[in-house]
Amino acid sequence: MVYGSRRLSVAILAGGASSRMGMEKGLVNLAGKPMILHVVEACRIVTDDVLVVAGSDNVQAYAERLAGIVEVVPDAEAEFKSPLVGAYTAFSHRKEGYVLLLPCDVPLVKPVVLSFLRSLADGWDAVVPRWPNSYIEPLVAVYDAGRALHATEEALRRGRRDMKGLIERINPLYISTLIIMELDPELETFFNVNTPDDLRLAEEKIMRRGR
Repeated sequence: MVYGSRRLSVAILAGGASSRMGMEKGLVNLAGKPMILHVVEACRIVTDDVLVVAGSDNVQAYAERLAGIVEVVPDAEAEFKSPLVGAYTAFSHRKEGYVLLLPCDVPLVKPVVLSFLRSLADGWDAVVPRWPNSYIEPLVAVYDAGRALHATEEALRRGRRDMKGLIERINPLYISTLIIMELDPELETFFNVNTPDDLRLAEEKIMRRGR
C-alpha cells in the first residue's frame, strides 16, 4: 500500500529460540499454522512488501516454512544478538520509504492499528506507541528507513544493544496506547506470546474471532 508518495514495508523480527517456549517462537504451531504466519497475514492486509529477519541459526527453517510467501533474510553479522541488530538488518534491506517493525510473537496484531501508525508518520522519523506509564513499544513502530538506518548504525557503533539507542538518535512521534484503544480496545496488537499459557490464550482468542 502507498500512503502519499512513500511506500510502507513491514519487517518482522524473528530473533531466536525462547527458553520458556522450548523452541523458536515464530515457528510454534498456533491454530494450525506457524505463529509468524498469523503476523504475516495481518501485515499483508496493509502492504504487500513484508520481510522476515531471522537469526542465522534458524533462517533456513523460516525460509522453508515461508517459501513463496515472504522474503526471509538473515540477521546482519554481529558479536551479539539483539533487536537493534534485527532493526539494522531490516533498514539495510529497505532503505527508502517507511519500515514498520514487528516481533514475530504478536499473532493478534490488528491491521487497522498498523495502518493508523503509518498514517501519522509523514514528517516524523518514527511513530512509536507509548503506554501511560511511559513504557514505549519500539518494536511495534513505524520508522523513516533512511534516518533510522543512519541512527541504528551510529548506535551499534557506540556499543548500544537496545532499541532506545536508536530512539534517542531520531525525532519520534509518540502515540498513546489510550488512543490506539479506540481501534483495538483490548490492545491485542501488543500481546506477546512468551509462554505456553500465552499460546493457549492466543489460540482461544483466534478461535473466538473465527466463530
